[in-house]
Amino acid sequence: MEVKFRLNLAKECGIDITLDVSKYDLKEEIVKEFGIKKADLILECVGSQVTINDAINNARKGSDIIVVGVYPEEVRVNIGFVQDRELRLIGTLMYKEEDYLDAIDLIANKKIKADKLITDYFEFKDYNLAYKHIEKRKDKAMKVMINLSE
Repeated sequence: MEVKFRLNLAKECGIDITLDVSKYDLKEEIVKEFGIKKADLILECVGSQVTINDAINNARKGSDIIVVGVYPEEVRVNIGFVQDRELRLIGTLMYKEEDYLDAIDLIANKKIKADKLITDYFEFKDYNLAYKHIEKRKDKAMKVMINLSE
């Protein structure tokens, strides 16, 4: 996956802190950015064995870990560590009305620049090509828009 591309895109969208964990120690960077108490909320958005374990292993006592990522297979977690650290794993898949209202507010107030996430546009007649494009460019195709107004 094109990590540098995605980290740069996140910055362009308004994300203050990004990190390539293949180049930096996650634990050290969390303490550097959030202090010794670490973050009290972690969103796991990737959906991999490594990232859920990173979230659990780097959470402070009592943290909430919201599992947003969609997992292609069953994963193993150290549930004893979750219990000992009093962590809460919270799964989410559906959005509520207030989620959309919050997103609209963030975009309207230019706190998040969502337009940067749209990487490609296709006409409706080319929808098949759009799906092939997504498959071919998985690393760089973020949000692909299909124009329905033909």
